[in-house]
Amino acid sequence: MTKQFCGYLLITNVPPEVWRAGISGDPQVIGRSDECEIVIPGNYRQVSRRHATIECWQKNLQIQDIGSTGGTKLNGVPLIPNKRSQLVIGDRVWLGGLELHYISTDGSILEGIEGKSSNAERSSDEILSIQLPPARSAVNDRLKYLSPAELDVLHWICRGLMTNKEIALRLDRSPNTIRTQLGSIFQKLDLHSREQLITLLRRHEIGSLKFSNIGEPFETDLSLSVTDELMQTPLRSEDGPAE
Repeated sequence: MTKQFCGYLLITNVPPEVWRAGISGDPQVIGRSDECEIVIPGNYRQVSRRHATIECWQKNLQIQDIGSTGGTKLNGVPLIPNKRSQLVIGDRVWLGGLELHYISTDGSILEGIEGKSSNAERSSDEILSIQLPPARSAVNDRLKYLSPAELDVLHWICRGLMTNKEIALRLDRSPNTIRTQLGSIFQKLDLHSREQLITLLRRHEIGSLKFSNIGEPFETDLSLSVTDELMQTPLRSEDGPAE
């Protein structure tokens, strides 16, 4: 029986017919070790032998750094080791110096490659090794002071959500709670508004961050970017200004 996948991980700038990894929802370890369920090519030396895990937990797909040397980032935001974070279609995952995209099984990018070899049948020599530059340390040092709940809020801002209500619905929290957590994020990052936060993220000062286009679903856009609309539209809150 053909195994059913809920999505695929692709390596940036590597064709899916050369390397792709199906995400099943079952516990899967990602790393360079041949014992991992998702084996990263050995030439990506910044990826640990056992780097991270992906699994379905409480009905959501979750990613977790398991004490890697190079660290893990989700949409440019560092993950706290051994703490789960939700993974959704359209997200970008950074393992040490390797960037991956998580895409839908319905993505047109996979058309015509069913039945062709996947990562398990390709050697490292066949895959072009592209290592991303390290993120700017000053911003990452400040991000270390954010709590897990605040990082969850930041992840959804990175995905393009614009109101406290939208973020609250995703995280099963109240808009007032999101407003409080945003205020704490501003204080810890020495910012005064969401506009400044978006500007900071847009300048890629938190690594290889990309945004979802406003009003477009994550799962259909692989070339994620910040749009002019995001910068021109006031970031509103149904419970009052977040400043």
